[in-house]
Amino acid sequence: MFSLKTYRGVAVHKGIDMLPLVRNIGGILWPILMYMAVRHICHNVLEISLQLDGVVAKNPDYHYSEHLVIPYLISPWTISCAIHAIQPIISTVQSTWAIRHVKRPLTLPEAWERLYEVKQDKRVIRKQRYDVYLPPKEKGRRKVTSEEAIILLPGAYVEDTAYAIPASKLSDEGYLVVVPSAEPLRLSFPKTSRPAMVEYRFIMKKLGKKFKVKTWHGVGHSLGSFTLSSIGPRLGLSKMIFWASSPLFVEYLSDLSGMSEGDNLLILRGSSDIWDKKATKDQQQQYSARLPRAVKRATIMGGTHGGFASYFERKDDDSTAKQKARSRQHDRAVRSTVKFLKNEKESFLKPL
Repeated sequence: MFSLKTYRGVAVHKGIDMLPLVRNIGGILWPILMYMAVRHICHNVLEISLQLDGVVAKNPDYHYSEHLVIPYLISPWTISCAIHAIQPIISTVQSTWAIRHVKRPLTLPEAWERLYEVKQDKRVIRKQRYDVYLPPKEKGRRKVTSEEAIILLPGAYVEDTAYAIPASKLSDEGYLVVVPSAEPLRLSFPKTSRPAMVEYRFIMKKLGKKFKVKTWHGVGHSLGSFTLSSIGPRLGLSKMIFWASSPLFVEYLSDLSGMSEGDNLLILRGSSDIWDKKATKDQQQQYSARLPRAVKRATIMGGTHGGFASYFERKDDDSTAKQKARSRQHDRAVRSTVKFLKNEKESFLKPL
């Protein structure tokens, strides 16, 4: 029931994070507990006070009414507490049931090894809802600071730990990198991205104050890029980079054609992305129509859809040859992202 690697020690049952459910069940029970507390106070404290005042002695038939439970439980306050608490429970159960047959990819060992290395160097902070990869500490400073930071949104069903290698390499370039966790569903669709936006804004505000961040950028992989297209402008991100954003899923892409500064968006893909090859011409045209005219594009020759992270797409993904190709794709993805953030030109013409 507890899995430290996947869920960071959070109690889960059949893919459902039990902690928020327990909290919301507590919200449902809160009015009842309040009633019991008030009843106890009235029956004990108030009755003792009345006895001292001689009220009970003068009126032997006097007693505190015990028939207020029904009016109390149907009061607007009680009903509002119950409705507010039960909605997240219903939403979580429905979402989990909808993806019950989906096989989520496992994170490759290389990602866990990199996470262990940066943890040993004290350059990663693990929280229940996100990981923070810290840039190298500058000489003469006691605390780590970074004027620029990146929030990296994972793809569908992909664990945030799978991005340990590219995230840590981006932090090597001097950026503070935050990788949010989408557990237990590992999904954040643009149509339901408002809760995610509130959470990301809180994370950015908290870390921005702690590490003195002045500018935030966004990187989204696969489904994370579509979510980024929806919430990125509202989060005030300076620049956005879409990794492996396929036209096949154009219905999830928000309309960015009205962006005044289209050169602040980079589309980075792999030439061997299987999802790109499945997209029709109509989908490709719709995808391009939703992007600003000045959008920048780059292609990693030989790059794959999953090569931007470290997770199993096929059984042989842990082979030595695949590891080397994936490592080169990580390097090129990071290099392209950094050069774009620094307004430097970059092209990828050599195959992996």
